[in-house]
Amino acid sequence: MRSLRAVAFTLVALAGCRGVLGIEDRPELQPVTEGGTPSLDGAPLPRPDGNGSDAPADTGSDGAVSDALPDVDTDREVDLAWPAWPLPALSPPTASYSVTQGTVIDMVTGLQWEGAPPATPLVWEDAFNRCETLLLAGASDWRMPYRSELASLVDYTRHDPAINPVVFPGTLSTWTWSQSSWAANPDTQKWMVSFGNGQAVWDGIHVEHAVRCVRGPSQAAKPPARYAVRGGEVTDKETHLVWEATPVGQRYSRIDALTYCQGLKLNGHTGFRVPNVRELMSLIDEREVQGPVWDKRVFDFPAGMGMILWSTTAQTAAPPKVFVIHFGFNGSTYDAVDADMLSVRCVR
Repeated sequence: MRSLRAVAFTLVALAGCRGVLGIEDRPELQPVTEGGTPSLDGAPLPRPDGNGSDAPADTGSDGAVSDALPDVDTDREVDLAWPAWPLPALSPPTASYSVTQGTVIDMVTGLQWEGAPPATPLVWEDAFNRCETLLLAGASDWRMPYRSELASLVDYTRHDPAINPVVFPGTLSTWTWSQSSWAANPDTQKWMVSFGNGQAVWDGIHVEHAVRCVRGPSQAAKPPARYAVRGGEVTDKETHLVWEATPVGQRYSRIDALTYCQGLKLNGHTGFRVPNVRELMSLIDEREVQGPVWDKRVFDFPAGMGMILWSTTAQTAAPPKVFVIHFGFNGSTYDAVDADMLSVRCVR
């Protein structure tokens, strides 16, 4: 898959260092195989139950997710956050922000951001401590943002930098730390977001990256409390998006994915579409190590479905590619071309 392989080189160029993801030692992504979406060594990633299917979510008589659903391993110490607000536009307008006392208030998310952080990159622990001790605008409760919070700042219609330049002038096109942990190695790997092109991946804590501190609302409700299931649809009560619960187990070109979603009818509802990248990112369950990293109690993974999912969002740093998310590779952001054969989960 030509466009997915190219991301390794894109990541190095944007990060400006060899340490990102250990890319110098990382094999290329291989083409999709019949056995499933590829891992980095080209072998198919295993299905959740090992045989290519996933049991349907157990629901109560009212269609809501049942309390009897098995819970995720809560002993694993993984920082969690899901969006607790309607998702910002792909290009957040200047009018959606308020600039005051060296800070920026996002009036959609309610988060208050450090307006002009120092340009000096820091290892993760120093970046975390900087936010914990920051005194700004009369406030001392600053913290490092979670992945979903940091990604809410990305302007996907821009690149270099991929952020509103009027509200956040001087932002460098660099990787920026979050406090969200990579579930497979939470002590030493943390998520980060590129304000060069909007991609989100993880890196080792001893690599230096930028940091922008935040303060504001507490974390959102976590699955399954945030989801309601009815008639093949999953409603996210925080973002107000309605998702397809059980996609068709096959792969599509980008155009065919658009056609499939436009023709979908569930529970008497039409108006489905391919999600944009911000919407698709909201499904990532940071607790999950085994792909696909969405909540498998609610979202099915039928045989034949791959773990790389289409979005409609153009990759402005590499036209005509679009963003895709690899739910088998912990929700990392990649890009793809129209002819690539990937899967889709529709939304309305």
